Amino acid sequence: MSKDKIPIEKKLSQEIKELTDEMHKRNSFWRGFSVGIVKGIGYAVGATIIFGIIITILSYVVRTSDIQWVKQLADWAQLSEHTN
Repeated sequence: MSKDKIPIEKKLSQEIKELTDEMHKRNSFWRGFSVGIVKGIGYAVGATIIFGIIITILSYVVRTSDIQWVKQLADWAQLSEHTN
C-alpha cells in the first residue's frame, strides 16, 4: 500500500510546484503593469466613444428642439455658437 502512495504524493508535489510557478508568472510585476496599461487604454477609448455619442445626441436635441428651456440652457452654457 505504501508503494501506491509514493507516486501519488510525488505527482501531487509536482502539480503543486507547477501551479506555484504558474502563479508566480501570473502575479509578476510586468504582467500586471502591461494588463493595467491595456485596461487603461480600453477604458479611454470606450469612454471617448460613449461621450462622443452622448454629445452628438445632445447637440442634435438642442439644434432641433423648439422647447424654450433647452434653448435657454444652451445659451446659459454658451453652446449657441457651436450648435448653429
